[in-house]
Amino acid sequence: MKSGGDKTWREYLTLPNILKEFNPELRGYSTGTGEWFSKNARLNVAFPVASDEDALKQAKIIVSRMRASPDIDIERHWKMVTVFLGDNDICSASCTSPIAWSPSAHARKLSKALDYLHANLPRTIVNLVPVLDVSVSVRVVRSAMCRALHSLFCACFHRGGGGRELHDLVHMSALYQKAEAML
Repeated sequence: MKSGGDKTWREYLTLPNILKEFNPELRGYSTGTGEWFSKNARLNVAFPVASDEDALKQAKIIVSRMRASPDIDIERHWKMVTVFLGDNDICSASCTSPIAWSPSAHARKLSKALDYLHANLPRTIVNLVPVLDVSVSVRVVRSAMCRALHSLFCACFHRGGGGRELHDLVHMSALYQKAEAML
């Protein structure tokens, strides 16, 4: 799945590619492939298997990168930040610790990151993308590496207990979505 600014929206329908149609001077989007710390990641600080525990850390990293960029005037330029965290936490909530990974805990962790962005990035639009409906996610064809990681991070779903685990995950994702909507 593409998320950066390679090519145009006709080849890859991504938010950066759509925005480039209206502002060819758009900057900060990732290109190519690589981890969040690679040069071509630019302002993309998302990393695999991140949890909502990482939200504030990621917010601090993106603010730091923007402040360090000679291309960005923090005070004058409009900025857009997309926050998409929580899917990995749904399994933790169902499998390990329902209290530590509850929907209200999820909202608190996201709120800290959103407050940090608000305090440090004027003229910024923040897209808070809600967690996915996990019933759709489990039907996605995954690579062997992704399947191995998923079975590790979402062990209770892979225990073979039938549809009960999926039902619990779907219910938890709906609760997470409600908590996010309150933000």
